[in-house]
Amino acid sequence: MHSHRLPINAQQGVALITSLIFLVILTMLGLSVVNSTTAEEKMSRNTRDVDVAFAAAEAALRDAELHLTGAYQWPYNGLKAIDFDSACTNGLCDSSLLPAFTSINDADFYGSSGVGANSQKIGTFTGTAAISGLKSSDQPRYMIEKVCTKLNSLQGFCQTPAFRITAKSRGRLPNTMVVLQEVYLPADFGN
Repeated sequence: MHSHRLPINAQQGVALITSLIFLVILTMLGLSVVNSTTAEEKMSRNTRDVDVAFAAAEAALRDAELHLTGAYQWPYNGLKAIDFDSACTNGLCDSSLLPAFTSINDADFYGSSGVGANSQKIGTFTGTAAISGLKSSDQPRYMIEKVCTKLNSLQGFCQTPAFRITAKSRGRLPNTMVVLQEVYLPADFGN
């Protein structure tokens, strides 16, 4: 038997070209899977960071309620109407005294100047523990505004106050920020 073989210099290299094409296609497929996985991982991390910041802001709302009512101490010694002023001392603002241009929503709670700088870090008054996983400088902060639900027109003072609590929290990533607000109506707040 005699087999017919082509001389080496007469081969076309079709198998080599075909295998190189498959190798390029498989490499591109692998790279697209890696890119997709990386993008999904980033989305997951961002979602988790927003969840952490949201939970921290929620904790700041609860801390502000404790501060407002005095329920963190015995005997209860909650805030009084005179504790609120236009300078927002200790994060306590009287919205009827604030200038019209002042908005707590736009205040920088993490800044070193302006109204927002008076915001309070969680646990400052109540002893509530810091949120684990967040740096000290990123702990949630809050401000409490006294707002009137009914104005006593004869005496010119707030007869029935309510409180708008604004809480802000950062996440672990530098650009994550969550802002929560609630209106709190304590059962017995004295003027």
